This record gives sequence, structure tokens and C-alpha cells, in this order.
Amino acid sequence: MPSTVADARTRTPKTAPLPGEHLGDNEVWGAEPSEPFEGDALHARGCLEQAYCELDKDSHRAVIDLYLLQAHSAADTAELIGDGMTEANVHQIASRFQRRFKQLLEEGSDTGGEP
Repeated sequence: MPSTVADARTRTPKTAPLPGEHLGDNEVWGAEPSEPFEGDALHARGCLEQAYCELDKDSHRAVIDLYLLQAHSAADTAELIGDGMTEANVHQIASRFQRRFKQLLEEGSDTGGEP
């Protein structure tokens, strides 16, 4: 009976050439395999949390929750919040939040916001 452990040791692994290693070779094509860098997601999450925590009013946090995160319309968000909130207020609060979030992202990036 042949030993499967010995057979496994002598076999070479199946590999495929990578497109980046064979530029110009018409036989090798496709997308280069990659794995996203988790640091980018962690940085974005931290920036989102910071921008959210910087909001000084509960009603502004509610705007972000309802309008940006839960995708309610600006009119529905204003109505749900009440207290004199208008559709224009919702747009302005969301716009300021998005600008601050973008600023925080660019401040912490290695490229300073450059593509």
C-alpha cells in the first residue's frame, strides 16, 4: 500500500502564473489577486466615529442616523425629528458632517487625499 504522506511530500503544488509577472504574455491574463488592507477600513471607521462624536446636538446625530445611515428622505427626517427641523436643515447638517468626515479621512491618509 503506497504511503499518502510520502506521495504528498513529493508532489509539487499546483500554481498558476500571475498576470503581473508575465506582462505582454497573451497566454497569461486576468485580475491580479489581492486582499484589501484592513487598516483603511479601520481608519474610515475611526473618522466616522470622530465626526459623529463631534456633533454637539442630539438632533444632529438623529439627522445623521435617519438621513445618511438609514436613508430616509430629508423631508421624512425633518418630520421625524420635529422641533422646527426643516428639510434644508437636514441637508445642511448632512453636508457639514460629510465635509468633516472627508477632512478627517484626508488628514490621516498617507497620500493626503491624493489618488
